Amino acid sequence: MYETSAGSGVSADGVVTLTDGPTSYMNASKTLFMNSYEEQDEEFGIEFFLKKPVNLSIEDIAGTWQLQMLETPHNTVSGNFGYATGIIVIQSDGTLTGVDLYNNSELDVYSGTVSVNVDGTVTFNLEDDRY
Repeated sequence: MYETSAGSGVSADGVVTLTDGPTSYMNASKTLFMNSYEEQDEEFGIEFFLKKPVNLSIEDIAGTWQLQMLETPHNTVSGNFGYATGIIVIQSDGTLTGVDLYNNSELDVYSGTVSVNVDGTVTFNLEDDRY
């Protein structure tokens, strides 16, 4: 990983610069920035920085969400790479339904509930063994 130091900052167009680290890009609502990096031929990484919300409620997350998922194996396991795309619909009463296409071949339909805490913690309770 890298260390931040003096000179780090955010430009007017949302570019986040971490001195001695990768350049990150911030979204328009200023709640997320991300970057990717390579560490001297040792590892590759993707980092996401999320701003913690204040007084989050279920109404704040109700709606349709696009899902993008990437799976990688543990260091001692070969294979097990996977990806999925999908849609999750969260209702204002906390119920949800979703559908994912896993590795472009396996369709997974699920339902459940979601709850939120004012501190920004979101908990999914799904009716299958997804997680």
